[in-house]
Amino acid sequence: MLQSISFYFVVGPLLLMFFCSSQVFAQDMFRDLMAPPGKAKTTIGYKASTEPGMSSESVSNPRQDQSFSFATPVYQDQKNQYMVGWNWSDLHLDTDQKLADGSNIPNDFYNSQLSVGWKHNEDKERFWRTSVSYGSASDHLFDSHRTSTLSVTGLYSASKDPTSRWVWFLNYSNNRVFLNNIPFPGFAYIYMPSPDFIGLFGIPFVFIKKNWDWRWSTDAVIGPFLGHADLSYSLIERSLIEISQIYLAFDSIPQTFYRAARTDEDSQLFVTQSKLVLGYKQTIASRLFVNLYGGLAFDRSVDERKGFKYSSSSIERFENRWILGAELKLTLPGS
Repeated sequence: MLQSISFYFVVGPLLLMFFCSSQVFAQDMFRDLMAPPGKAKTTIGYKASTEPGMSSESVSNPRQDQSFSFATPVYQDQKNQYMVGWNWSDLHLDTDQKLADGSNIPNDFYNSQLSVGWKHNEDKERFWRTSVSYGSASDHLFDSHRTSTLSVTGLYSASKDPTSRWVWFLNYSNNRVFLNNIPFPGFAYIYMPSPDFIGLFGIPFVFIKKNWDWRWSTDAVIGPFLGHADLSYSLIERSLIEISQIYLAFDSIPQTFYRAARTDEDSQLFVTQSKLVLGYKQTIASRLFVNLYGGLAFDRSVDERKGFKYSSSSIERFENRWILGAELKLTLPGS
């Protein structure tokens, strides 16, 4: 259903980006919560954005982002699925500004994560899932153990009727915005009384999507240090797998890295940015998802410290900029 598409492309990446150092299994893990057991599929994704800037600015600190993701099943039967994946991203920040300790802000930040995962279906209502990702998130990938990242997640989900589902999970990550380096337990309750409403209520996040009629829909997700909301207008009648929508969206979530030359081993480097964009998203032949958008990037900053804070004397803030971006995701049939 259309709600699953929204959950797959919006909520999954946001929540796993928040909890874990890797997004490779984000869409697959959270899509599992929305659908009965079925064959896993290969997904290939690419995202890119650039910031043309404002016409009157002199010092602009432009930013460019690009990322690539790949996930595929290596073996699956009626009960089990084994997945591997790889995620890579590059954030380029053209600036000569400095951090609070006088160090230069690096111009490039990279994130490379290799992931493995296993899902076991007890029956149509219950399943287990585990995933482990290891990699590096830094200005110098794999420079030493100080730039390495590890994320481990275990999840159990059960449903007693078609309209609801419970989820319990435990996550450890050494590159989390929230409670870094601490094993974090959580739960969520998913409620889907009709095709026009879905709610996910958990600790520490909430997601709600509502279709007002066949054209208009809204959704929002909120958690510590992250937020997303959008208003969408459908150009075609809703179907199970096809979408064609114009949307207005807000996104805000920090990215985290470990600078190789930092003096405090426990300090993380936080790159933050909020976006207000107008976009168009379309599925093509039920396999290719295309998302094009443009708008305003604001609340842009870089900070290096132990623990994320929205306001701090050490934060280096940048000017607002225009932003243009595109996303492509190809889903291949399961084997």
